[in-house]
Amino acid sequence: MHLEGEEDCPIPELEADGTRCTGPLRYKIDIGMSGHALWANGSLVQPVEVNCVSCLEKFVYEIKAPAFAVHLELAGPETV
Repeated sequence: MHLEGEEDCPIPELEADGTRCTGPLRYKIDIGMSGHALWANGSLVQPVEVNCVSCLEKFVYEIKAPAFAVHLELAGPETV
């Protein structure tokens, strides 16, 4: 299955560290099953506002995972 789209700031815990989302998380992910395992690979981009540790000025930075892969063995009747 191929999933592609945007989600509004799916990590609200970022704000506890002084970081805030400045736009949606953009994703392109392929997901599938192989035997008794779930796999996923794709890319993620999340723009955030952070503070410079030197001058304390705020700036926008894009957290990017341009190519990731996950393989998770399923032990039982998990709902995916």
